Amino acid sequence: MINIQGGSDSGELVIQRDPFGIIRSKKASRSILFCLVLCLALPSFAQDDLELSNCPEGYELAPERHVIKVTDEMPSWPGCEKVEFLAYREDCTYKEVARFVRENLVIPENARDMGLEGEVWIRFVVQENGCFSNISISKSLGGHTGWTAQKLVRSMPYWNPGYKTGYFFPVQVSIPILFELNK
Repeated sequence: MINIQGGSDSGELVIQRDPFGIIRSKKASRSILFCLVLCLALPSFAQDDLELSNCPEGYELAPERHVIKVTDEMPSWPGCEKVEFLAYREDCTYKEVARFVRENLVIPENARDMGLEGEVWIRFVVQENGCFSNISISKSLGGHTGWTAQKLVRSMPYWNPGYKTGYFFPVQVSIPILFELNK
């Protein structure tokens, strides 16, 4: 065990190397603990106002165990159900989502100031009536981009639900939201 001790105005700094070769600092451990507590507390304040669903009040969401990821027909954007072939219907949905994002996305000032660009991935469940639930961030860029993408998905119109073996099912969907500063 190696001990290196030194004094400072705010207290003693003790750095130790344990038998496994890991260097530890008592002062750093307290800082890490403080940061951990702070990081766990802040998201709970930040998400109080955000509804993770756009389903009508009182709508009974399907239990999580009934949510599927593979279907005979994936959920589609309103109007895309008129497209005859499934592959083209999915293409129609991708194009309509991209159009909606282009027309409605407002890049947060924090993200703009930080120069953040790229994709934010949002995961949600399209329920049997087409509303969305469990809207969550799979990948964010920081600078409030994840929250902004969640809010954008919440504002989308209800989709046509997915179905399998002739029945509507809640289906999990993931979509990218592209943040571009040159917009």
